[in-house]
Amino acid sequence: MKVWTAFDKEPKAVPLTDARTLAWSPDGSGLFGLAAVAVRWQPFAGKQPARDIDAAADFVVQYTPGRPLITGLGGTAPQLWDVTTGKLIGALEGHTGA
Repeated sequence: MKVWTAFDKEPKAVPLTDARTLAWSPDGSGLFGLAAVAVRWQPFAGKQPARDIDAAADFVVQYTPGRPLITGLGGTAPQLWDVTTGKLIGALEGHTGA
């Protein structure tokens, strides 16, 4: 994938080849790529490494900047993830249907 900014003559390559859905990081410094077995955060520049959130994304995934990443929408136990740390906040268990 390639990303252009308003001041770039050449695009920046972003290695999110298996992503099905993309979302900007809260500070605009990178992208979240949502794949089947993980959510990958890929920075554009700087020394920050790429980071994977080990969240199975078999169901719908929702990300709103500044809020937790939600995986498992449409299932019986949606999960909330902290996008800064990549850690599971909790699951909303007890649902009997989608």
